[in-house]
Amino acid sequence: MHSIPIYVSGKVAICPKRYLISSNSDYVLDFTFDDEWNASPVKTARVIFNDQCLDLVFSGNSVALPRIPPCAALSVGVYSDTLASTAAELGCILSVADGDETVLDPLSEAQYTQLFAILNALETKALSSLSLSGNTLTATFSDSSTQSVSLASLRGVALLPAVTANDDGKIAAVENGVWTAASLEDWMDDHFLSYCSQFGVAADDAEGVSF
Repeated sequence: MHSIPIYVSGKVAICPKRYLISSNSDYVLDFTFDDEWNASPVKTARVIFNDQCLDLVFSGNSVALPRIPPCAALSVGVYSDTLASTAAELGCILSVADGDETVLDPLSEAQYTQLFAILNALETKALSSLSLSGNTLTATFSDSSTQSVSLASLRGVALLPAVTANDDGKIAAVENGVWTAASLEDWMDDHFLSYCSQFGVAADDAEGVSF
């Protein structure tokens, strides 16, 4: 548990720890009171954030802080039947769980199999071109053989962006934000170890193996 010390003296609450991190539930508010609170064995900690407040009734000098949702700042004060303090100000830093990014699904085994069929072919053949027809991306090799990938299933999932341009049936230059033959090969090389890890393939033994 992580302690958040709060000192209450002269009805003024001060917190020397200036921030906490959202979406965690292991914080404890630890109060140090001056003598005027001795006659108030039961107290209420008021936690204020996002224009709302949460009251935590406790006896003694500490109380667990529930999970705090994303917020820029929060303040903590304390009151009893006869006393009330000011609020100590704390910052709140967003945790990685509270970002606004879109969570993407990982590639499935079938999707990896499609992509690595192309990668395996590149072990022995040169890639002549990539062509896009509908939702199908087709790799044509130096011996005129082909391998295809369904973009309908791959578009929008983790690691592989959508194809955003088409020029006479071939993928436009990577400078335009889309894939060239070389950049697709680089992507597959970069994520080969990810495939091996996800599906239990020993990377040292996997080179040249068809998936």
